[in-house]
Amino acid sequence: MEDRIEDEFRQIRKIIEESLVGETVYTLAQSKPNHIVDADEEGLTVRARTESKVGWELVRAVYRAVVHLGEIGKKDVQQGEFADPRVYRCAFIFPLLARFAHIESRTNPLGLIYHEPHGTIWLSREDQ
Repeated sequence: MEDRIEDEFRQIRKIIEESLVGETVYTLAQSKPNHIVDADEEGLTVRARTESKVGWELVRAVYRAVVHLGEIGKKDVQQGEFADPRVYRCAFIFPLLARFAHIESRTNPLGLIYHEPHGTIWLSREDQ
């Protein structure tokens, strides 16, 4: 399963780097803007109220959790088996991943639902 996750994440990262830099991702709960300024080897530079770096390892940690669990909420990446103490940008990472066709978002409670992709990963139709 880990090989599949890595393959899917490589595709996601490439799409983000090629198609979402310069775009704005809005938080799921409050529709607050997070502008993706740049992408490099370390991660994404994101401007919300201030500019900060969101590392690829944090995005991968959230993606890995949703693939393994099928459905996650904020608490699933902050505590429990797939917790990562560095994941503090769920408000940005959740809607970023929800831009992909195989990941569904919910707002009450806040979360993501994974649907196994069949073939190539792509952005949802509304993002194309």
